Amino acid sequence: MSATSEYREWRPAPELRTHVACTWLSRIAPGEAARTHRVLPDGCIDLIWDGKRLYLAGPDTGSVLLNVSPGSAYVGLRLRPGMGGALLHMPLNELRDSRVNALDVLGARAVALSNHLEAGLPGEMSVHLLHRAVQSWLPSADAVDARIAAVVARLRDPSAPSIARLAAEVNLSERQLHRRCVAAVGYGPKVLQRIFRLKRFLALARAKPGLSLAALASEAGYVDQAHMNRDCQDLGGATPKELLPCALTAA
Repeated sequence: MSATSEYREWRPAPELRTHVACTWLSRIAPGEAARTHRVLPDGCIDLIWDGKRLYLAGPDTGSVLLNVSPGSAYVGLRLRPGMGGALLHMPLNELRDSRVNALDVLGARAVALSNHLEAGLPGEMSVHLLHRAVQSWLPSADAVDARIAAVVARLRDPSAPSIARLAAEVNLSERQLHRRCVAAVGYGPKVLQRIFRLKRFLALARAKPGLSLAALASEAGYVDQAHMNRDCQDLGGATPKELLPCALTAA
């Protein structure tokens, strides 16, 4: 195991990029103190191996405080918003704000992958095993809700229209859009829009460290700084200033 702490991400292979945002590795050196990480909601599902257990994390509607110990190591694969339901064969609201043993959801697929991970080398080899397994699980194109995929893409834009307009664009009623988004993403489009806006704030804070909070709020798409403050508290459990360190690792 590496003597120093590290966090690394890898882009998935081209054939996985529609469904997978990244694979990642996080290690805490044995000599370091225990620490707490604040994990912010991102609309994604993570498949995580902690060296002993394979589990699914999210989709979250608020921040999660993760206690990590010296010598611990995690590898994961992050599924894009709207893509996890088709790959896991389940409505994602069943996983909302949860950490679930993958064996309870994936059955034989998780058993086989866990056996490979236990037998493999730690670190990048485990990342490769996750990558290869999920590649074999990819659903057919018609299993993905194309209308929800289009809405997710639109919601990433700070100038996205109202939810009513988005529903009309994909020929759905607002109620139909909400129901299908809950199944495909884990929650409705309004919650996802708020999460994407918080991610934009953190990405802008990382890219433009000289901007004031008011300027960051405006550029991220908030009505005003007070609006941003409320979303930071609701989704991140902290003030904007307290969340700024998360900008260093925001994806």
